[in-house]
Amino acid sequence: MKKVIIMGYYGAGNTGDEAFLKVILDTIRNDTKVSVKITVIAERPEVVIQDHMVEAISKPSRRNIAKRFAHIVNSDLFVLGGGGLLSDKYLLRWLRLPALANVLGKSVYLYGIGIGGPIKKSFNKLFTKKVCNSLTAITVRDNPTYTQLKDLGVKESKLCLTADPALLLSPVPKVEAENILRSEGVIANRFRIGISMRPNYNVSPYERFDKVEESVSELVDWLIKEFQAQVIFLPFNYYEDIPQARKIMTKIKEKQDFIILQKRRYFPSEFLSICNQMDFIIPMRFHSFVFSAMSYTPFAGLTYADSIRGFLEQLCLKESGIELKDVNFGSLKDLVKKSLNSQEYIVNQLRIKIPILKQKAMVNNKILLELIETKT
Repeated sequence: MKKVIIMGYYGAGNTGDEAFLKVILDTIRNDTKVSVKITVIAERPEVVIQDHMVEAISKPSRRNIAKRFAHIVNSDLFVLGGGGLLSDKYLLRWLRLPALANVLGKSVYLYGIGIGGPIKKSFNKLFTKKVCNSLTAITVRDNPTYTQLKDLGVKESKLCLTADPALLLSPVPKVEAENILRSEGVIANRFRIGISMRPNYNVSPYERFDKVEESVSELVDWLIKEFQAQVIFLPFNYYEDIPQARKIMTKIKEKQDFIILQKRRYFPSEFLSICNQMDFIIPMRFHSFVFSAMSYTPFAGLTYADSIRGFLEQLCLKESGIELKDVNFGSLKDLVKKSLNSQEYIVNQLRIKIPILKQKAMVNNKILLELIETKT
């Protein structure tokens, strides 16, 4: 029996990370030819156990460090997956256990990894280079991450440019998504506009982000009046985004047609199907862009990170994003109107690019299966 440890930002209410874990687990459970024991190192193990029906344990601490060390010693493969985990702020948090597993002679795989912020500190640059060059396999989900890791000195032979693994997620049936929307107060046969917005958390200077919130609030009122629409807030991080949605709610006038999906945490496959039922989406979180594209739903969103810029570049839809520094009500309205007028072009572009990206995303899982099935 092969023993696999999977570590990531799991159980914390982030739809993108939960989608990663779902795809990894489905791949191992459905496609491996050997027996596998899986252990997930998670932010909230109890949530992962409940949602994914897998053994889960907490991150290392002073109290459990011996047990975590034993888990790694007894493992065959350590997987860090994935998304924007690498940055100066969180580098040691995410790379120290893969580094330890590597020192202990284990196969270590960085799965669909991304850079979530700058890596500028001298030690972090050196640590990233040394660790990554010693690992078994690394797949990166976007060009910016590939370029930055190469610039840090990671060998090209160690890097494989793929695409975001969440692209391989399957949606629940349409009827389930419609039942969710109805239970939340969404009315059938209305024009549906989904919107995702995250709290600031250093994505923009605070005085600038206040203006972004005001502009988005004005946009919501305009959308409701102009298109007789219901605007549906999609909390891609359940714990962080719902407070942000309620903050927006206080600023808008047409409150009766602003619906926050908040009755429970929805699974990634449910969110994907919900995106399928939207007529237009205004994304901000990275995976709200990904789910919009996977749903072939026209979109125009707020960009603040290289991961988003890289994804739009992969889709050849750079014009479907606006930088936070350029956001005001007028610029948002113009972007939305332009995108609505270009719906056919956007959807056609998605139908060309998404199948290609899905093929690239499958490489992440092909390597995962090869590492699991390799004789040790």
